[in-house]
Amino acid sequence: HIKDLSKFTRLVRLEIQTEANYKSSDVLALTNLRALSLPNYSERLSELPCLEELAIQQVTRKNLILYDDLAKCTRLVSLKLYGDLRNRSGVEQLTNLTRLQCD
Repeated sequence: HIKDLSKFTRLVRLEIQTEANYKSSDVLALTNLRALSLPNYSERLSELPCLEELAIQQVTRKNLILYDDLAKCTRLVSLKLYGDLRNRSGVEQLTNLTRLQCD
């Protein structure tokens, strides 16, 4: 369990498998992140300016993904969604995507 992720200022790839292991504010402090895998969608991911790859491991109907916010991630080219695939309305707003994977 890492209490303060913001100490890792040069970190470019991060995978978090359980929701209890992180605070979204810690993740948002990692502005050099290029690849991120989270158990659930976290708002304000658009604040990560270098984000190129994003995976959401447990998409549910209750865990709405704000595609209009993600559209602000102009470098985002790869999105992987795992879970309830009915939560894709609005994904067309991500015009820079070159890879969309839904499992």
